[in-house]
Parts: sequence; structure tokens; C-alpha cells
Amino acid sequence: MREELPTDETTGLVTDPEALARVESSLHASVERVVAEAGAERVVVGLDGGLGSTATATLAADALGADRVTGLVMPAYLDHAAAAREAELVAEVLGVPHARLHLHPLLAAFQRVVEPAPGPGDDLVATGAALSRLRTACAYYVASATDGVVLGGANRTDLYTGRVVKHGDTGVDCLPLGGLYRTEVRALGDVLDLPEPTRAAVAEPDRMAAAPVREEAALDETDRDRVLHALVDRDLRPAAAAEQLGLPREAVERVAAWCAETEHRRRGPAALAADGQSPF
Repeated sequence: MREELPTDETTGLVTDPEALARVESSLHASVERVVAEAGAERVVVGLDGGLGSTATATLAADALGADRVTGLVMPAYLDHAAAAREAELVAEVLGVPHARLHLHPLLAAFQRVVEPAPGPGDDLVATGAALSRLRTACAYYVASATDGVVLGGANRTDLYTGRVVKHGDTGVDCLPLGGLYRTEVRALGDVLDLPEPTRAAVAEPDRMAAAPVREEAALDETDRDRVLHALVDRDLRPAAAAEQLGLPREAVERVAAWCAETEHRRRGPAALAADGQSPF
């Protein structure tokens, strides 16, 4: 669909309100189709008060009706409290049924169980990934109990820079925003008229993260998305992308390296036949 939409002449991104209105309509239809094809009645969305989860919940509520969307607010640490309160406020504004699940006891119990396994028990990266996957497990438990499917809030920028946890953020039935870069999601938020306090929180994409987020490549959000568009959609080499975009080659090469290093996070599990090839 990207090829059919008008893009900004400077950035190459889809930020025109009329184009984004078409995107909104297409995403509504896609959410309805995912639910229908699964024979489900509703969707479950994890809420953190940030841009991605709020946009996803808003799209789902507009497509299906707020009563067919369940919001789960899943903090684990004290510094998640503010984000959790804002997520609940978002759910209330949208009219979405929601529940707060305190995951620290679950995470602590999980760590006690796996403590005998090899590796340090206080590994921040492993703990962050475990927390993400525990959230996914909770979402699927609720979805299974209520005849629902699970929607995630990750976007195209997250997927191509590795800001997702394999089988965590991506362990969902559908990523409605997965085809849009973060700059485009931000612009879509204006079209969706997202509820407060999301507008004040859009600069915080990992509002309930359990581990530090990788350092950015000395680029602002729009420039990073311009680079991704050049590398991914236009298939340019880093040197050519840097020259055409007028950006530092080192920063562009770092983004390209992220794309390559995290490619496995964008793949599903490999199912191999006896000859080592895919059976599908």
C-alpha cells in the first residue's frame, strides 16, 4: 500500500493528512478482517500510555467498537506507575474495558524458578525480554478466555531497529502499525485525534521498559526514519543513502547495522522438513 500513497517530497514518508486518512480506513478494515478470520469476538491490547499502544487501541475501538477492545495495563516496577496511570486514563477516555495487572510478583517468581539455569540471574537484557514475554503470555491468556486476538503496538521503525523483543512485542496476532515508521505513526495520531495524555508522552516509546534502550544513532526521529525508508524501501546502500539524504555516513551505517543485526527478530520460527527445507 505504501507505493500507492503520496509521500512528503523532503522525507519520503507518508505524513499527508489525506493519505493518512486512507491509511486509517485501511487499518480499520484490516483489524476487522483479522478478527473475522480468527472467528474471534474482540481484541486485547497492552496499554502503556504511549503513542503506539494508544494508536492501536484507538484504531481497534473505532473499527470494532470500544466494548470489543480489552486494554491491559501491565506495570512491573515503581517507575512504571506514572505510565500505568496514564494508560488507564487513555482507556477511560476511549471507553475501553481495562484491567491493571501488576507483573512484579510474576516476574520475581519466574526469576526464582529459572535461577538454577546457566547465566547471571540479574541480566537486564534477559529480564527485559522475559517481562515482555510475560506480558504477551498475559495478553494471550485473556484473549483465550474471552475469544479474542492480540494486537501489538510496534511500528516499522521498532521492527527495523530492533526495538522489539522476539516473541514479546512481536508475539501477537497483528501489528496494525507495523507498516508505518514512527514519524508516520505520530502524524497518524493527529488524524486519529488521540486522547490525552498520549500527546505529551509520544517522545517516550518504551514507557514500561525493563531494560535500557539502545543508544540512538545521533539522528533525530525523522532523520532516522528517512534513513530506514532509503535503506529498506528504496534498497539504497548506506553510502548512497547518506549522500542523497545529506546525513553523516557513520550514522547511516549504524542504522544499517541495526537492520542487519536484528533481522532475526522480524522472522517467524523456521519450520524445517527432513531435507532441511521449509515444508510450507
